[in-house]
Amino acid sequence: MQYLKDELERLLAEASNASRISETATDSKRRAVFSELASHLNVLASVIEKQIAERTRNGAASVSSAPPKENPEH
Repeated sequence: MQYLKDELERLLAEASNASRISETATDSKRRAVFSELASHLNVLASVIEKQIAERTRNGAASVSSAPPKENPEH
């Protein structure tokens, strides 16, 4: 569960940074790109928030929510 909380915090921070850049950008294309990026990051954060809430409701807080292990290439 802590992994999800850490990812949520990271995504919200990145969304905030992207939003700040979009607000201060003087170039309209850059402003639009960072505004859209902030929006996408906020959507991802909301998905993680829902997962945390669902797992908490279901009592799965004790279940490991570690990131998936990568399969090393042979």
